[in-house]
Amino acid sequence: VNIDDNPGSAERFGVNSIPTLMVFRNGQVSDSFVGVRPKTQLQAAIS
Repeated sequence: VNIDDNPGSAERFGVNSIPTLMVFRNGQVSDSFVGVRPKTQLQAAIS
């Protein structure tokens, strides 16, 4: 989600910095990352 186009979503989920990645499972945030992360860490979060 582009927070410039959707500031309400950023506020709703407490996004204060970009990049922020949130992983959702069953409609709930299961993990989140702020800043650049290694590909392996992101792959582990979504597997």
